[in-house]
Amino acid sequence: MKYYTVAGRRETPTTVYTGLVELSKILRDMGWIARSGGAPGADTAGVQALEPKHKEVFLPWKGFNGNYGKECIALEDMDQSLVEEAEAFTARLHPEWYNCLKAAKLFHTRNVFELTGKDGTNISKFMICYTENGNVTGGTGQTIRIANALNIPVFNIGSPSFNEAEFMKFIGEIK
Repeated sequence: MKYYTVAGRRETPTTVYTGLVELSKILRDMGWIARSGGAPGADTAGVQALEPKHKEVFLPWKGFNGNYGKECIALEDMDQSLVEEAEAFTARLHPEWYNCLKAAKLFHTRNVFELTGKDGTNISKFMICYTENGNVTGGTGQTIRIANALNIPVFNIGSPSFNEAEFMKFIGEIK
């Protein structure tokens, strides 16, 4: 199986949202499985058109954002030793972990599994995301930092340097 991660701002422009929906269909037809965090915006756009067998949605808690399908995996239902390891890993990468509320820490911990899968070892081949002007901020910024630490290529649609042709070439070259 080939996995990729989709993430981004909750406030995603309509054109980007629609583009992520269409991209998810193209990638599905190429045999890819999407991973997301189930948040409104880019996360949802990247998986909404996919059948459960073509996506994994990692949640900070059961039912987050109305997500209840069989493709949904809540932190509380996972191996807690892996969840603790993921929390320690993301804490090391977060610039102000000590200021995060409990819910924010759950979101950031869930982000690790968006990139590594439920067992923590099935790493995504790439991450496609959206942040305004390509800025590395908020929860998506943390997911980008995690991806960078894991050497996962990140393609940020919001970045002025994003090149769709280069991205599609990269996708086509992955085995």
